Amino acid sequence: MNDVELLNKVGELNEKINSLQNELKPLQKEFNSLTSELIEGYQFDESLTRIENDNFCMLITKKGFVRNNYSYKKGFENSLSKVNENTRKVLQTELSKTETETFVKPKFEIVNKMK
Repeated sequence: MNDVELLNKVGELNEKINSLQNELKPLQKEFNSLTSELIEGYQFDESLTRIENDNFCMLITKKGFVRNNYSYKKGFENSLSKVNENTRKVLQTELSKTETETFVKPKFEIVNKMK
């Protein structure tokens, strides 16, 4: 395929994907709301692993829970203002040693010029 054909194919696929995503959004929202409502009553019943009726069976493979998260970066940055200059330099040097490089995929938008 040449570039023109490739761009046409990518454009067509992009339009199909966008159309399906737009159809999926309200369904996903309704699904999330209903499953939250369904599970809410059983959230703390440790013995329950399934909810079923004549048509469907919902297997609960992992219970929901609350977890505390810590931001080590924010804590580190806050602590830099509370130490002396020499310690700050050492800590900043050590921090720079942990720097890594990652590839960020390009983002693009495909616009149908025919519409």
